[in-house]
Amino acid sequence: MFAYSPAPEAGFAVITERFVCLLSADAPVGLARELFRILDATDARLDDALAALAPVDVVERFALIELLDEDDRSTRVAVRGQVSVGIEGTTTTRLSAPGGATWITGEARGVSALWLSMDDSLPGDELLPLGRGIVRARAVAAESVYPGSAAAEAGSLRVEHEEGDERWILRLPDGNELDADGTIVIGRTSWEHEDDADEVKHVSVPSPMRQISGSHLELALVDGELVARDLDSTNGTIVLTPERPPRLLHGGSTTSLQTGDILDLGESFRIVVSSRH
Repeated sequence: MFAYSPAPEAGFAVITERFVCLLSADAPVGLARELFRILDATDARLDDALAALAPVDVVERFALIELLDEDDRSTRVAVRGQVSVGIEGTTTTRLSAPGGATWITGEARGVSALWLSMDDSLPGDELLPLGRGIVRARAVAAESVYPGSAAAEAGSLRVEHEEGDERWILRLPDGNELDADGTIVIGRTSWEHEDDADEVKHVSVPSPMRQISGSHLELALVDGELVARDLDSTNGTIVLTPERPPRLLHGGSTTSLQTGDILDLGESFRIVVSSRH
């Protein structure tokens, strides 16, 4: 289970299937977005991300972890600057690299848990669950790096959630509510004759100004998290989270949602995310 420590003035945590990266507060938004694009590729390598992080004027400090092999629970780590990395398992390793334009790399095996922090303290009880995407954060922790399930994909970072009766609910502008219990596609296109109607829910949105694309946004449950994915829409979706700056979801990017989030697709079409037990 990955979790992050929210901090509006902090850097970024970048999470994909096989990588977790923590950037210091001087990291530009464009760098976080570029790293997500690099690390989200099916053939992504840690060296590809290090090439983007190489110039010291791009970001002063970072920690980057790649999950390598499920059988021996191994990871590869790269750190620059005063970033604390804790790796627990058959052996416990803690790394911190000196400042400057270089980084240190290493490997650890038998990993059962790990954490990254921009200071010397371990992440505390303020952590919030985190799926795949980009968030402002000063620390990231994983309580279960390898779930141990035979069905788990090798070399993937999983987000584990406790079983419960929580249901994700989407409140539409007309007052109707929709259970987010599967994949939902939202867009301008009419879906009356789609063959996959039993597998995918479709929400047809009026868009007289055509600001909303035919296939604009996908919402899906990923290991219990509600995840929004841009479907290469023209204008993207503004995600409004309480006490956080608005962020634009576009270019095929994804983000995990939380209760209280508002999805603004344009033309006053807003979806409110909530949950029930």
